Amino acid sequence: RALADHVRNLPERQRTVGRALTPEERKCLFDSAASNPEWEHVYCAAVVAANTSMRPVEVKHLRRRDVDLVKKLVYIRRSKNESSHRVIPLNASATTAMARMVERADLLGHTEPDHFLWPACQWGRYDPSEPMLKWDTAWRALRDAAGLPRFRFHDLRHTVITELAELGVADHVLESISGHLSRRMLEHYSHIRIDAKRQALDALDDARRGAETNGGRHEGANGSRNGEAPKPSLNGTDIPLVMALVAGFTSQSRHSLRLAGSPPSAKLLIPLARRDVRVVEGARLESVCR
Repeated sequence: RALADHVRNLPERQRTVGRALTPEERKCLFDSAASNPEWEHVYCAAVVAANTSMRPVEVKHLRRRDVDLVKKLVYIRRSKNESSHRVIPLNASATTAMARMVERADLLGHTEPDHFLWPACQWGRYDPSEPMLKWDTAWRALRDAAGLPRFRFHDLRHTVITELAELGVADHVLESISGHLSRRMLEHYSHIRIDAKRQALDALDDARRGAETNGGRHEGANGSRNGEAPKPSLNGTDIPLVMALVAGFTSQSRHSLRLAGSPPSAKLLIPLARRDVRVVEGARLESVCR
């Protein structure tokens, strides 16, 4: 105990959270990646990571049996911890990238369920029984071509989680997609979520103020608004009736009028201040005059 009182733990080094790509940077990155066939494996890995939040180690350890292209699911069975083992639905972009890697494996003869989709490669020889260890050379060339020299592959994970947080996705859903997140990371994405909500509400307020300033309508002396006919007075005993009829329309009775169909064959405007008028919701408007 006396020794513990005199021992101080070294401060832990806080890792940087990372940076999220802007839509313009993401387009530039993927356009550059698709431009070189030698980068295809890294390009597909980047598309998968940017649409699933998978870590680099999770992508590299995907086997054929881990991908279900019919159900559009990927099973994460290898991660940095067991709490990150999960099932992630594949959207259209991720499904296309996965399908391309399966097709590539077929062409290479890597058809066993346990074969890795990103296999180890040394001196031009593939070993589908071992996962790829790194793709640093191709990734550095790809990101430099896109004008993103310091962008890490792991930042693709941060990008998709940031975008989900901006959409207001709850923490438990974020973790079910991305796997385990530390308390520090959850707090970081919570701030992003609040900032996105604040920006949305501020934009709504600005839009309303602009509408009140520029788009307000003024009523005239007779109670009408710009571009509208004056409202009729209902103080008398007569019921004002405005009807627009198509050519050939005739009333079958002097005491009843029925409009039916969608759209109806005529437009009938009746004040709703009399008990002898019934309005039925839907495609039928019926008036019975007594």
